[in-house]
Parts: sequence; C-alpha cells; structure tokens
Amino acid sequence: MKPILRGLLGLAVLMVAGLVFARPAMATSIGPSASDFSVVESCAADNGCIGNYTVTNNSSAFYVTGFFVTNPTPQNAGTTQTNWFSSYGSVCDPDTVSCGTGFVYGNNSGNSALSADIANDIGPGQSSNLFTFSSLQLASIVTLDLINSQGSAYTLSFPASDVNVPEPASLALLGSGLIGLVGLRRRRRAA
Repeated sequence: MKPILRGLLGLAVLMVAGLVFARPAMATSIGPSASDFSVVESCAADNGCIGNYTVTNNSSAFYVTGFFVTNPTPQNAGTTQTNWFSSYGSVCDPDTVSCGTGFVYGNNSGNSALSADIANDIGPGQSSNLFTFSSLQLASIVTLDLINSQGSAYTLSFPASDVNVPEPASLALLGSGLIGLVGLRRRRRAA
C-alpha cells in the first residue's frame, strides 16, 4: 500500500509543478477568412472568354495588394486600377512566389502597410472590377495577397466564381425567336 501512496503523491507533485511552471497561453493572431473575399469572373464567351474580374473585400481588417489567377490558356490581361500592374502567361506572383500559367495583378508598391500604398489597395468594404483578361477557358483558383494595417502579410486561395455574360449573337437569336412567337400568336388570333 505504501508504494501506491508514494506513486499518487509523486503524481500530485508533478501536477502541481506543471501548474506552477506552465507557460502562459500565447495569443494567436486571427488571419483572413475566404468567406470575407470573392473574385468573380465575368466572361463573354466569343471564341474563348473576354471579360473582367471583380474583387470584393468584405473583411474588416485586410487589404488586397494583388492576386494570381490560374488559367491554362491566358491571352491578355490589363488593369486601370490606380498604381497596379497586370501580367499573363507563364508568370510568378512576386509576393507569394506562386508560379504557373495565368494572370497576375498587383499593386506596384507591393505588400506594404504604408498609408500611401494601402490607399491603392482594395481595402475593407471595397470592391473593384478594373481587371480585364482574355482566355480560351475560365479560371480555376485565385490566390489573394493580403496585408493588415500592422504590415502582416497573408495569402488566401479559393476557387473563382464565374458569370457567363451572353454574347450579342445569342441575344439576337433569342430576340428573333421571341419575335417569331409573337408573330405566330397574332397570326393564329387573326385566323
């Protein structure tokens, strides 16, 4: 019976020592969530895909400083977003060093928390559709380059949403079909 008591007493001493010398819990920083961001690809399918990306930032603390969109057949990219660049083809995202085939859009000043740089980023509650592209196929994965006001950099990847915009010929065909139906109905009423 004494060995059991000694074992329990030793275990109690170790538990008390663990409580006394335990490290305090480290604070963890909360990173961005994919549900706070969206990238929608609007595309007019006319021998491929010509359109634009709309980047929406619904976060409360992060700024989009750039993004990389994978695409197997990029043909052209452009942007009129103030102080941003665009590139396409076999490219590397300069902030994350992600390489592949697709499109890259980014702030010319890079990942910086300086107020002059943040002013050109897509900030909390903002959206921009000033990113154009052409390709033979829709995109797949988007990787956002993010920064918070303290200068901590993050990346976040998720699938792009796509919206197919009907091409003019399809709309003309639909319109002529509707006009034909209206004409047929009038002819039947007259007879």
